[in-house]
Amino acid sequence: MPEPTDLEALLEEERRLIRSGALARLEDLAARKQALVEAIAADPAALPPDSLRRLAERLARNNALLGSAARGLRAAAMQVREARQAGSGSTYGKDGHRRPMQAAGARIERRL
Repeated sequence: MPEPTDLEALLEEERRLIRSGALARLEDLAARKQALVEAIAADPAALPPDSLRRLAERLARNNALLGSAARGLRAAAMQVREARQAGSGSTYGKDGHRRPMQAAGARIERRL
């Protein structure tokens, strides 16, 4: 049976990686995390209730951070996709709703 501190240390490392944006390095921790969680889940009665509670809180915290990171990445990808659409753009009207910008004609104004 692994020690709860093994999983706690791994969860703290995972938290640090998420908060620093090093999401690609999370894959390195995934197998170790899964093995530790499965070992603890096989016999949860072997751990004191306060250790289980702490581990559950840290797992929930990291899952929330991962969810936020995923939402941020999706939002950024959407903004990049919208910016790449040639000739399109949008602005917000007085009512707060997004409206497409109308392209100005291909005319050149000269001032003398």
